Formats: sequence, structure tokens, C-alpha cells
Amino acid sequence: MRLPLLIPMHHLLLLPLLLLLLIQPFSAVGLELTYTVTLEDLATRTLQVELEIAGWPQSELNLQSVPTYMDNPTAAVRGRIVRRLVARDTEGDPMVFRVKDGEHGEPIFFLKAAPDTLLVSYDLLVDFVPSRQTEDYPIQLPFMDQERAWLYGNYVFCYPVLASRKSVATRIPVRTRVQFVLPENVPLVGPPSNQLELANLYALMSLQFGFGAFLVAEDSAGGYPFSIVTPDSLAFTPAEQIWLRERTREIVTSVTDFFGGDPFPSMSFFYFRGEGIGGLEGAYACQTFVPASIDVSAPSDEKGIIFATTALHEFFHTWNPIGVFAAGDPWIKEGVTTYYGQVLACRLGWLKPESWQTWQSAYEKLLRENPLFTEVALDDPQIWDREYDSEDWRTLTYDRGLAVTLLLDVRIREATGNRKSLDDVWPLLFRQHRHGSYSHAELLTAIKRTTGFDASRFFAVYVEGMTPPSAEEVVQALVQAEQFDVFTPRHP
Repeated sequence: MRLPLLIPMHHLLLLPLLLLLLIQPFSAVGLELTYTVTLEDLATRTLQVELEIAGWPQSELNLQSVPTYMDNPTAAVRGRIVRRLVARDTEGDPMVFRVKDGEHGEPIFFLKAAPDTLLVSYDLLVDFVPSRQTEDYPIQLPFMDQERAWLYGNYVFCYPVLASRKSVATRIPVRTRVQFVLPENVPLVGPPSNQLELANLYALMSLQFGFGAFLVAEDSAGGYPFSIVTPDSLAFTPAEQIWLRERTREIVTSVTDFFGGDPFPSMSFFYFRGEGIGGLEGAYACQTFVPASIDVSAPSDEKGIIFATTALHEFFHTWNPIGVFAAGDPWIKEGVTTYYGQVLACRLGWLKPESWQTWQSAYEKLLRENPLFTEVALDDPQIWDREYDSEDWRTLTYDRGLAVTLLLDVRIREATGNRKSLDDVWPLLFRQHRHGSYSHAELLTAIKRTTGFDASRFFAVYVEGMTPPSAEEVVQALVQAEQFDVFTPRHP
């Protein structure tokens, strides 16, 4: 007799890994990483990095090379950018790393027998080129020249491999310190000081920072300090700079009020000119860019509002997933952020409810043309690794994820007479799991606890199952959302 399979197959494949994670000593938070990044001369395009690993609990040590990230597209490199990597134990005796190829061809440095504490040092040559993932994706690649440098943690920090899946490894608590040693004439831009402490590898890989001559305007909103950073005074006109400050204040107030707290003590907003409108989230800083041909302050040009909404989206990512991570739901990162990026922009009065019609039409087209919508469950962990393989994978989380979020919000409001909503869930998750992660079950519990709505059946169909919201369901949900005043502007 064949028994029914009650657990989805992709969950079964994860069970051995999760069991391994439960029994390994990483969860004891005994592992500490201390990075010292030294820049002697910006013109050399080379950083010297020292990494002290303390409390390593295993014998074999594998160091992941760069660039790498879990769920964002990364640039490629020309040759080996990690050079002269050496290690010594606490007695000063050298240890020899061997090299093997990683999953994507990047070098993995490994020791067969590593001590509890060791010091690793390497040079990092900043030499990045567009990758297959980034060629068709509007993202500002890292660069370095004689005047300034713009870098990301996922391009700088080699880190020890803690688990076979990065979506698991990056959520293991690891006390991580970063110190920057820079020449007096090369300031650090982005983080509030030259010494930082982060709670896990995800935050480390998300760390964004600049070196050198940027134009920095400090401000605050609701008591929360932030900076507006542009390459120079010519990147945006004086009128645009005023517009950027006003919009950024609204962004900071809106999102921090939504979550009821902040994951980092300050934030820097890097605004660039680029080929299109896009952005990238980060710890302590995020970036957004817009073509030079667009006057963002012009009331007649709606692309300025798209630019501001993108900045809001990236700032929302500071909480989701950097500040609190949906370990069992890879769709949450972009699905929920895309939904609330639009919703909060409507509540600020930037967008009108009818602006959703453009997305609605695009979603109907995706229902017809994207085969993954009915082939991959939204809680499938392979999404973490494949989200940027193609537009089919990307829109699976951005658009199907948005549709599911919209539908869930409306169902909660409908069941509670609009007294409760999905808005109530995220502050609780942030308070309970700040700088950590929550599971699929904990997400369902948080929804039930904050709203009284049992979302298990909803999740069984739209998240754990292969059924995307239909075009008719999306149309009806948008009508109901407008009736529930989800998009209504809210002024102090």
C-alpha cells in the first residue's frame, strides 16, 4: 500500500541539512569573525584584509571567495581577485590553504585541519566586470577609481562556509566585527563609524560602503539619522537635491513607523545616475539610481516618483530580509517588499490606486507566459539560488509573490472587518526575531497571533502549492483593497 506523501519533496530534501544544522555547534554562537580592511592608496584598487576566526568548531575549514551573494545578482571578476591568501595559527606558524572550485567556478580556500583560532590575510584586487546575471538587470556594479570607491560586503569579505546551502549558512548567528583602516584623506562613507558589529553573514554580505570624495548631506526624520550621498554636487541639481531630501525624509518616516523600530542605528541613501532606474538594498546603506536625462524634481515626469518608490523599496529591504529573515519563505523578500513599496508610496500620496492597473496587466501576461508560476512552490528553497537565473525566476517572487501578499492582506481584512491586516504582522516578527530569522511555521503563528486569521489553508494553496492567484482574484483583491482604504494617503 502506497502511503500519501504529506511533506512536499523539496522539504524532504532539506531535512538532512536541517538535522545537521541542529546538531552542529555553530548554533551556540561561539564563532567570532573579526575583519580589518586596510586601504593604503585608493589608486592601487587593492584592499588588504585580515580575518581572525575564533571559536572554529570543526576540523576542516572552507573559505568562500568573492564575489558571492545569496539572492542578488553579482558581478563577475577578471582572474583571481583574492591574492596572497595566507594563514597563521596563534603561535605564528603558517598554514597552507589548498584551492578548489566552488559551485560557480569561484575559488574555495580550504584547510583539512584548522585550529580553533587562526588569522587569515589576503589582498583584494577590485576588478569587476558585468556577469551573465547583471547584463540584463539594472544594477549599479561596484567600481573603484582614483577618486572614490563603492563596494559591497559580498565583494570584499571571504567568509567560512558554515553549511552547504547559503540560505542556511547566512542565518547562523555569528558575531562579526568589521574595522576599516583608511588614510586621513579617504573617508568612509555609509556606515556611521570605522568599527561595526554585525549579527550574521547575511548582514556582512549586505554591508554597503564608499571610500573617498562623496557629497554627504546629513539629516534625520522622526529622530532617526540618515545621510544622502551623491557622487558630487553636479549629479543632481539644487532643486533635485531638495527633492531628494524631502522624499528621503518621507521614506524614513514611513518605513520606520511601519516596523516600529530600526535594525541599524543610521542609514545612508546613495543616489547615483545610471543606465536605468534600479537599486540595491544593504546594511547601513542602500543605493538607488536613475538616468541622467531625468529631472527627478519635475512634477510632470512620473519617472521621478518611480525613482523615489524604488528607494523606498530598497529601504524596506533593510528590515526584510536583512533585519529579519524569512528562512522558510524565499518569496517574502521580494514579494512582500514589492507590495509594500507600492502600498506605502500610495499612502504617501506619490502613487494613485489606478497605478496598480499597469502591474495588473503585466501579471495577467505572466500568468499566460511564465511556466514557473504553476511549476514551483513559493516556499521552494531553490528560489534562493535561482531567483536571478532568468526573468521567469525573478518574476516568480516579485510578481507572483506580490499577488499572494495582496490576496493575503485582503483576506485578513475581509475576515476581521478591516480591523486587522498584514500590516500588523511585520512589527511583531521584527520585535521577536530582530537580526535573526523566522520559520514558515513561525510566520503562520505570527499571522494568527496578530490578526486572529488562520492562514494555513491559504498558504497550502498559494505558497506551498503550485496555484498562483488568478487574474480574476487579483482584480477582485485590488477592488477590495481600495474599499478597505489600503492605498489611501495618510498624512500626519
